[in-house]
Amino acid sequence: MMQQIIDAYSDAVLDEAAKRFGIDKAKLKRLHSFENFIYEFERDGAELILRLTHSSDMSADFMQGETEWVSHLASNGVSVACPVPSPSGNLVEVIDASGSGLSYFSSTVSPKVKGVHLLKPQDYTDEVITNWGRVLGRMHALAKDYEPSSERIRRPHWDEGEEERARKYLPRSQPRVMQRWHELVEHARTLDTGKDSYGLVHDDLYSMNFLVNDREITVIDFGDSRYDWFANDLAIPIFYVVREHWFVQPDNDFVRRFMRCILEGYLSENTLESRWLSEIGFFHKLRELLLYITLYAEGMKDLDPWSERFMQGRRESIEQSTPIIEADFSHL
Repeated sequence: MMQQIIDAYSDAVLDEAAKRFGIDKAKLKRLHSFENFIYEFERDGAELILRLTHSSDMSADFMQGETEWVSHLASNGVSVACPVPSPSGNLVEVIDASGSGLSYFSSTVSPKVKGVHLLKPQDYTDEVITNWGRVLGRMHALAKDYEPSSERIRRPHWDEGEEERARKYLPRSQPRVMQRWHELVEHARTLDTGKDSYGLVHDDLYSMNFLVNDREITVIDFGDSRYDWFANDLAIPIFYVVREHWFVQPDNDFVRRFMRCILEGYLSENTLESRWLSEIGFFHKLRELLLYITLYAEGMKDLDPWSERFMQGRRESIEQSTPIIEADFSHL
């Protein structure tokens, strides 16, 4: 897919995006990114970000749904990089890349967020983790009554296209992995999807998808936002924290402290029945398998260090249903 995106991109696409948003192209500075083409620039003293996303990665409708959702969060007090409209009043400008409209880039502009990522163990203070939970809780509370302006731009549900991806990319030599996938999906189908349990979530709020500035957390990168269980969104932070290179298994004291703090913040903004805590282990295994499928879909080539560490013993972990974290989340 990545080569397809690279082949579709051209100076003409960038020229048109800059024109649509009234940007002086000479001021654009390319930033390192994966799949998206991202540039920073300055205008009227403000630092801004231009992002171009190919249609093979996300449709213009889904991009419109993302920007509308982020704007809704911003207008209700969540610190996010709120999209900036073009001079024509559009949050998303679509740039044709093929002359046929079948291949295109969706372009957006948003403020450059100030702050730092959590990079060291000492960065994970009780206050930061509690604020992390507070932001998640606030977003989930807002999701309960949120409806997009049209069905056309509604973001996907957690399982849309996943069965097809599993069948297409999981090696036939791994039938037990496929069986585990079906078992997890079967369990997911039994879970309540009422508005107090399920709704539009960020779905990837780990430490690299927010920045901390003077103790305030600003959420970025809503590209994976979709309809999912709130408990799953709450399970994601600790799933990724224990994958950090500095984390030493088993650090149960850290896990308990982390979950207590994130729950304290979360419950200050949103209510979630305690029964959902017992599902965190299940959501960890579901995330594990979805990531496993994703890496196979991307060809298992040139894996970054994080992905290499993740894949070590991963097939065995999936086939043997080994818990991601040896903890009883229902008794935090």
